[in-house]
Amino acid sequence: MELGTTVYIAGKMRGVRYMNFIEFFRWHHVLETSGYVVLNPAASDVERFFRPWYRKALGFLWRVFIWRSWYEDVMRYDLNLIREKADWLFVLKNWETSEGANREIALARELGLPVYYEDRPITNNPYTRECEDGIWE
Repeated sequence: MELGTTVYIAGKMRGVRYMNFIEFFRWHHVLETSGYVVLNPAASDVERFFRPWYRKALGFLWRVFIWRSWYEDVMRYDLNLIREKADWLFVLKNWETSEGANREIALARELGLPVYYEDRPITNNPYTRECEDGIWE
């Protein structure tokens, strides 16, 4: 199976230091220098939604009332990126407890997109199959 040129990076953000942006941007660089077009939700969040000054100013109201609406806006945008532009997903390690990453992986499966995992080796893994190009579900 040959992979398409456009990859979406999925992974856990909430509860990870710096929202895991360091890993998202590290893998963005690795994949981009390997010749792929990268859809990076961390970059999208910085450009479109992430406004720490606003969140900090609102304090308690942000945590209680605004977060869910903001989160759903982000997820809607990210899921549309997968639906409209992604050829395959690359999933960062420690994704298992992430609501967003699980939604992204579920959508990719529904669309029949290949899903590659950072932390799953090709051999001796019951969750993946081997192929010439790498791992997919």
